[in-house]
Amino acid sequence: MRQIIPGHAMCCMRWAVTGDDDRLVKKLVHAANAANPKFIAIMGTPAPTIMGTDFEGIAKIVERKIGIPALGISTNGFQYYQEGVSRVYMSLIKKFICKGTCISPETAEVNILGTTVIDMWDVESVQCLEQLIKDCGAGSVAGWGTTASLEQIAGADKSRLNVVVSISGLQKHYGVPYIAGFPIGRRETRTFQQSIAECLGEKKMFPEESVSQKNCGKEKILIIGEQIFANSLRACLENEYQAKRVDIVSHFSLDKEFMREGDSQIADEDDLVSFVRENGPYDLVIGDPVFQEILQHEKEKIGEFLEWPHMAVSSLLYMSQCFNYVSETGSRFLDYVFKMDK
Repeated sequence: MRQIIPGHAMCCMRWAVTGDDDRLVKKLVHAANAANPKFIAIMGTPAPTIMGTDFEGIAKIVERKIGIPALGISTNGFQYYQEGVSRVYMSLIKKFICKGTCISPETAEVNILGTTVIDMWDVESVQCLEQLIKDCGAGSVAGWGTTASLEQIAGADKSRLNVVVSISGLQKHYGVPYIAGFPIGRRETRTFQQSIAECLGEKKMFPEESVSQKNCGKEKILIIGEQIFANSLRACLENEYQAKRVDIVSHFSLDKEFMREGDSQIADEDDLVSFVRENGPYDLVIGDPVFQEILQHEKEKIGEFLEWPHMAVSSLLYMSQCFNYVSETGSRFLDYVFKMDK
C-alpha cells in the first residue's frame, strides 16, 4: 500500500493580502522534501484569488527550487466543481503532454475521463467499467483520477480512445477520438461494448437479442443531475424499460452537443420548481434526496421520487445509499425499483 505523508501549505489571509509568496514557497518546498511526490499541484481558494495570487508563477518558482514538476491551477471557489476538475485535467495535459517533462510516458489504449469521487465514481465502479472496455479488446485502460498513473497521463495523446463519463472530463483539445457516456443496464452494456469494439477496430459482436425489453410503466420521467450520467440513465430507461419521455435538468454545466429537446440548465432551486410546474406532471423524478425536499410542495406534479445521491449536491449526507450502477448492476437495481425482480 502506498504511503501517504500528510502535509499542507495553506496560504493564510495575511499572506494573501500582503503578497508574502516567499513564505508559501518555503512551506511548499518543505512539504515536498518530506513527501517526495511525483508532482505538486497548487490550487486556489477565494481569498488568494481575489488578491490576484499568481499560482502559475509560484509553481514555476517551486519547480526551479526542487526540480519536481509543479502545476499552478487557478481554481477560485466561485464556480461549480466541474470547472475546477476540467482545469485540473487541462493543466495535466499542458504540463505532461504538450510541454513534456522528466516523466517517462506510458500509453494506455483507452482513457476514462471524469471518474471523480464527487460524481460518485468509486474504485468498484471504475474497475467494472475498465473490465467492460478490456472485454472489447483494449489491452490497457487508465481511469484519470482513480487508476491512471502519472506516466499514463503523460502518454495519453497516443491513446486510441477516450471514454468520457462526466462533463468535467470532456477534453476535445488533443485529437484523441472519444465516446461520451457509460452503460447503465444490460441492454446499454451491449450497445456500449459494440461501440468501443468498433472504435478500436476489433471484430467483436455483442448481440442485443439476448437482452429482454421491459415496461417500467412510466410515461414521463425527469432526471436531475450531471449531464453525462443523466444521458446514460436516460438511454437505459428508454431502451430497456420503454420510458416514453425522459427530460434532464441540471444546475451544473450542460454541453449543447449532448442536449435534447426538453433538457434545461437551471440556476437555482426556484428554477427547478418553476421547471417542474411548467413541464410536469412527471410520473417519476430521479435525483439527489435534497431535491425531494425542494419539491415537497409540488406533489401534484410528481408521482414518485427515486433517490439517487450526488456528492456535488448533498456532500456526505447520503453516501450510505450509494452503489455501483454500471452495467448489469444498474438493471438489477431498476428491476427492483420497478418491481420486476419477482
